[in-house]
This record gives sequence, structure tokens and C-alpha cells, in this order.
Amino acid sequence: MRYFGRAALCCTFFNCTASYAGIMLNDIDVQTYRDFAENLGNYNAGAMNVPVYKKEGSLSDYLRFPVPDFGGVSSSGYATLVSPSYVLSVKHNTGYKTVEFGNGAGYATAYRLINRNDLSTQDFHAPRLDKVVTEAAPYSYVSKADFLSDYKSRYAWYTRAGTGTQEQINDEQTKRVRLTGAYNWKSGGTISAANVRDISNNSYLRYYNLGPDDADTTPLSIGANAGDSGSPVFAWDDIGQQWKLVAVHVGYDADSGLYRKRAVAGYIPGDFVASVEAANTSPDVVDRAGNGTVLWNDDAIKQDGVSWSWSGLTSAYASVAPAKASTSELDATKDLRFNGDGGLITLSTPINMGAGKLQFSSDYTLTSASGVNAT
Repeated sequence: MRYFGRAALCCTFFNCTASYAGIMLNDIDVQTYRDFAENLGNYNAGAMNVPVYKKEGSLSDYLRFPVPDFGGVSSSGYATLVSPSYVLSVKHNTGYKTVEFGNGAGYATAYRLINRNDLSTQDFHAPRLDKVVTEAAPYSYVSKADFLSDYKSRYAWYTRAGTGTQEQINDEQTKRVRLTGAYNWKSGGTISAANVRDISNNSYLRYYNLGPDDADTTPLSIGANAGDSGSPVFAWDDIGQQWKLVAVHVGYDADSGLYRKRAVAGYIPGDFVASVEAANTSPDVVDRAGNGTVLWNDDAIKQDGVSWSWSGLTSAYASVAPAKASTSELDATKDLRFNGDGGLITLSTPINMGAGKLQFSSDYTLTSASGVNAT
């Protein structure tokens, strides 16, 4: 994670330093934080009022919210799925080229970044992936303007998960003990809503890791640390009754020692994310019942004199897997939705959508034109 010194708070120059680790409470077992982040044990997605126990077996508190489904957080913690083929993270993390989901599950798919889609005005990006993610469901997100308009009343709970360097306060509460370096395993926990309300500003969501005796502490209180850049902050929407992505970690701007290390997370530039997706989406095909067969040709999709464009891989990839295409070739392909009345679509040529997502919003039957062997 990045350190935002005082000068960095009033200009655009940021210092990058080695920071200390993800900070867990001294009286809660590390395995509890790990289980929460991976939805294991008692922490199944959607479970309500789950008890949190201290190391010695006594009750610490209950999680008075539905446990989030963290399946859409990448296995390495620094990217979050918000659309079937897009993740959100920070642009200063230039090292990663792929993302996986499933927390190290065997035979997990590696999804390749084909366009980082860096935002010039913020430490943020919305990478496009080379194919649709099938192991996890995307999260809804809240744009910066919408979040700032009512975050002090609408969101009662905050949580996070990540794979940054892991540390825990020792039993004597005198120091932070390093457990492992970054990207080895996930931990997750809760963030104080009171903190978020009191110390966030129009630029960043901010919060402290808090000790067990702090008036604002929460069960499974946790901080964010080195290697957690890009990891998500989720908020429970009391109106929508669901968890939503509201920010991604970018660094920290204060560290008072044992507790009260102040994490900094950037809000979601919703207009930018929407513009990235729109640029990679073809206009809907709006076919009409009674207008005959929809003909899908190499250059266009047509029905009864009406034509729609589509963007896939060239005919050179007619019988070749999209994975063989270059990143630029894949990024030139676009999502496509058939959003009409439904019916018969006849393919006059083999179709390879590349990285493009194909969606049918009605009942369609696809067939190959005679003698073409189109699939």
C-alpha cells in the first residue's frame, strides 16, 4: 500500500513506502479472520448473527449483518469483479497480468487482462478480462457521488478482505507480530462505520484499525496494509438490503503505532466504469417477430432491411480458440445483446466473439446456413 504523507494530501505527488501488515485483534484467532474472508466454517455467505469467539472460547460478539459473499474478490485480493468481464483495482499495481477466483482452488481459470483501462485523474483502473468469469458473481457498486450523498445514514456496516502482509497484535498488546508477507492468504474483517462517518472526506474513505477497548471498535476489527492496495471496501446498504462495493484501498496516511493506523480507500468513479463498458458494447439487436429470420453475416446482423453492427474476431479465428488471439485483437471485440422478440438466427459464417459477451434476452434458436458449417 502507498503512504500518503501530509504533503500528499494536498497535491498529486504520492510517496510509495513499505508499510506494515494487515492488522488483526490480539484476542481473536487468526483462523477466524481467514474463514471470514473465504466464507468458510460458520461464515457462509448470507449467514446472520454469526457469533465471533475469542481465542480462549468466550463470546466476543455477534456479526449483526448477513455475511458477505467474498467470492468475487480475486484470489490475490487486489481486484474485485463488478461485471462478468471487468474488475476494479488501483492503477499503481502494475505487476499483475491475470486474476483468478476461488482462493487457490485446483484448476482455477486464469483470466488475462487485455486492457488495464487506467484512469488518468485517480489511482484507479477498470481492467477488461479476456473472457467472462464463470466462478464468481459480480458485485454492485456505488459511485462516488451517490455514496457521499448519504453514507452517514445509509450504510450501517463495512467489511473488507485482502491478501496484504498479515500481522496481529500480540497478547500483551505491545507490538504487531508479522505472520506472513503479502499475497499468501486472505484475511477479512469489519470496519467501524463510526470511523468511516467521522474521518472520511470528499476525496477518500478512511478508517482506523481499532483495539478491543475502543468505543468504536467492531467484532473482527481489521486494518489494511502492504499488499492490500486494490482490495475492496464493502458497505451494507440498509435500503437496498445488499452488500455493495464502495471503495478500493490505495494506501494509508497515518500510523499511530499499535492501533489507529488510518487506511485510505478511493471511491468508485462510476461514470468512468460505465464509459469503459459502453465503449466495448455494440448496440442491442432489437429484432421483431414477424419480420423473418435474423441473418448473422460477417459484416452485420440483418432482419428485413434493418442492420446492426457486431465486433468479433476475424475469420482467421473461425476455428481457433479466442485464447490464441492477441490482447489488442481481443480488446477490439465487443459485447452484444439480442434484445428483441426472439426467434430464428441463421449464421452465414462461423462466429468467434473473442472477449465479447453474448447475451440473449428472449428465446432464440441459432442455426447454420446450409453448407456453411457455422457455429
